[in-house]
Amino acid sequence: MKKTEKQEVTSIGPGYYTEVEGLALTPGSLGQVIFSSPKKGYEEVSYLFDGNASPRLKAGINTENGPAYEFLVTKNRINNSINKVSNASGKATRMGIDRKSNRLKIKSNGLEGREMYDLIVARLSKKGPEVFSHSDIALDAGAAMIVDYSSWEGEGHAMTITIDENDDGTVDEAFDLADEGGTFGEVTSENNQMTEAEADEGDASGTESGAETGSDGDADAGGDSGSD
Repeated sequence: MKKTEKQEVTSIGPGYYTEVEGLALTPGSLGQVIFSSPKKGYEEVSYLFDGNASPRLKAGINTENGPAYEFLVTKNRINNSINKVSNASGKATRMGIDRKSNRLKIKSNGLEGREMYDLIVARLSKKGPEVFSHSDIALDAGAAMIVDYSSWEGEGHAMTITIDENDDGTVDEAFDLADEGGTFGEVTSENNQMTEAEADEGDASGTESGAETGSDGDADAGGDSGSD
């Protein structure tokens, strides 16, 4: 690889998809994408990349006799840098959807420090799309953030978030995140521009090529992600 290339890796199953989008792979970068289904009705995607990459975790689901949902989670590299948050290699980010309890789970598997995330949730129903967005959500290493998207009352309303500090199933903190507004297209376009800027930064860094990027998930996996 002689220049930065953008990639995406997707797993598709009955009524859902999970994806890592906007992989700005720089020369010499290494990484891993994993799709899994540890239990029935729970789909997970995770990525482990070096410090120069901050891909977007994306997912979508159809609910029985209800609305469809789209999710987009991005590690905010710019604010992480401003706040002197480590983006060191070896930190994995996971996003899981529990389709039985209607919860979205985001977890950073870093050993220490705090990272900032941006969240977009879109609900697609007969009355049209509704979008929630909030940036700069702080998450400590090893902690999990649970998003109660099914209880969200719609655009302009807050989204309830709980924090499980040790990811042991115990709620340690609960709060409401304000809706920062914007259409899905507007918010995702801004998000895309941030990733493009990071890709340009990687091209300018002059990193030597020669390493490969590995993935445990195949593009357009056709549902072969371990679901029941």
